Amino acid sequence: MALWDCAYYRPVTDSFINIEMIAMEYDIIDGEFVETGLIHPVTWSISNPDERMGGIVAEAIKKHDLRRSTLSDHFIGEGRILAMNAGYPVIEKISLSATQCTSADTPKTVMRSALVPEAKAFVDIIFGIDRQQQIVS
Repeated sequence: MALWDCAYYRPVTDSFINIEMIAMEYDIIDGEFVETGLIHPVTWSISNPDERMGGIVAEAIKKHDLRRSTLSDHFIGEGRILAMNAGYPVIEKISLSATQCTSADTPKTVMRSALVPEAKAFVDIIFGIDRQQQIVS
């Protein structure tokens, strides 16, 4: 069963969250990856950025101080396929770091200090979606 077979998931799915890359930012200097000390900029894409879903995501970003984040309705990762085919809201969090798809892309390139705040943000997003579903139901 392919992840992209959205019809399979539709009966049991209210929304889909795609989480990718919590990466450090790197500059490329003289062909070498050099850490900047910052988290790589992040795009939070929302398939239907209505006030409800966009508000839930924006609130979580602000609450957990997830700097270098932007909200968009443009998908750059696998969420694009899901958003086109799913029939339910899709949220994708992605950053395209310089080391991606190179031999330098190892666990050492993860921005470890961002792991807990981002996990907490996703917990808040999930509970926010759940609260909205209960209101609608």
